[in-house]
Amino acid sequence: MDAETCAERGRTRTRRSARINGFLDFMKIALPQPFNLKYTLECGQAFRWREIGGWYSAAVRGQAIKCRQVGGAGRTSGELEFFTAPEPDNAELVRDYFRLDDDLLVILREIDRDEYIHGAIEKYKGLRMLRQEPWECLVSYICSAASSVKKIRHDVERLSAAFGRELCVGGYATHSFPSPEALAGGCMRDICKCGVGFRSEYIHGIAKAVASGRLDLENGVREPCGL
Repeated sequence: MDAETCAERGRTRTRRSARINGFLDFMKIALPQPFNLKYTLECGQAFRWREIGGWYSAAVRGQAIKCRQVGGAGRTSGELEFFTAPEPDNAELVRDYFRLDDDLLVILREIDRDEYIHGAIEKYKGLRMLRQEPWECLVSYICSAASSVKKIRHDVERLSAAFGRELCVGGYATHSFPSPEALAGGCMRDICKCGVGFRSEYIHGIAKAVASGRLDLENGVREPCGL
């Protein structure tokens, strides 16, 4: 099945489910290809997802998402149930972020070239690369310098709480990831208070470079950033 066919099939299989607690709807997306939510969100490629009672929640691209995987043998298929806010029923965001239109089977066949990759594919069936926002990804990996996954999560959450916007979905409260302008406009001392330590200088510097247009994350460096 090519990517276009896969995308079309995914679009036609998004539907609304029953209400929860009598007032809040959630949507469902059928998962026709291998997908494992736990492996995808807990493998260390993203740092803001939290799991409570089988539901994973985070802020993504200025939207709060709460989701869980149901059904499917070994949790490698089934359906993805989700809420989004403040824009409700944003299936396009969820599908794009989790890259559900990628033909994972084709990708795995192309990279399955030695025993080590083959072993990883077999062990972590359904793990997908996320289509993360470049800015958040960049700052998260600045936070990763000489750090642990636990501390990266802590630092990114504190940055978001201090400089982001408050969001709420399905009883879960969080904050959007701060924009380059928000971090560039803050002082380095306030950034440092978020627990990032020596990384505050680099976070503040890269924020100013992106906010001013000297660094274009889509097209590359326009002029020396002076970091």
